[in-house]
Amino acid sequence: MSNYIFADLKRIIKRIPFLISMLLINLALAGVLLFAHGSNWNSVYFVICVQNFSKVLPIILGLIVLSAVFLDDFKAKTMQVAIGTGLSRGAVVFSKLIEVCVLTAFSIFTIGVVAFGMGGILHAETIARQNIEIIQILLKAGSAIIGYCSITMILMFFTQTTGFATLFYIGLSAHIVEGILEIFTDIKYIQVLNLKRFFFSSLVETVFTRMLLGTIDVGGIIGMIIYIIGAAAIAFLLFKKRELEF
Repeated sequence: MSNYIFADLKRIIKRIPFLISMLLINLALAGVLLFAHGSNWNSVYFVICVQNFSKVLPIILGLIVLSAVFLDDFKAKTMQVAIGTGLSRGAVVFSKLIEVCVLTAFSIFTIGVVAFGMGGILHAETIARQNIEIIQILLKAGSAIIGYCSITMILMFFTQTTGFATLFYIGLSAHIVEGILEIFTDIKYIQVLNLKRFFFSSLVETVFTRMLLGTIDVGGIIGMIIYIIGAAAIAFLLFKKRELEF
């Protein structure tokens, strides 16, 4: 399993499309900060700029991570080859989840380096509390990406294709799916249950909002973990009953 993960990650970080995509994201962040730099520039404005930029990361960076982890693998059928050589389906599913986590963490780290680097170059002069806030903002985006990818894995492994699953990921990260679900949760007799608080995006928002306020939402963190691990488990249960497509 570890060899499968390392081989996959080694392949991903050498892919030109992935490297170009990461370069463009970081250049975009640098460009946003350069454009914002002016007479009203200060540490507060800097943090706001990073925060606003982070809002698009679950969609854009998430799609890059999803594509890097699954697209080539599904096209080349390397997953089927790995299973044919003895790797269990469960190991494949959870290997992919680990790859999503590692790749997301790596990508968020590089974005953080650029953000703090630009902050230094542009003399944002942030204090320790603001630096912690930026880290929490980026961790929030990374957590959302991992959660949405894990939920998308259910469709990914069930269909063994990336097309519809990618559209579903966009729906999740752009809160379209959440908006559709709210139609039902806003029904009079269901509304009293306040089911919205159990949406993954709501858990992420609550956890990191409270974190910014200096408290730890243990229940929310556990809920996020249940979503991520639970989605991967469902993906495995569906995948193990499917015939492999060659």
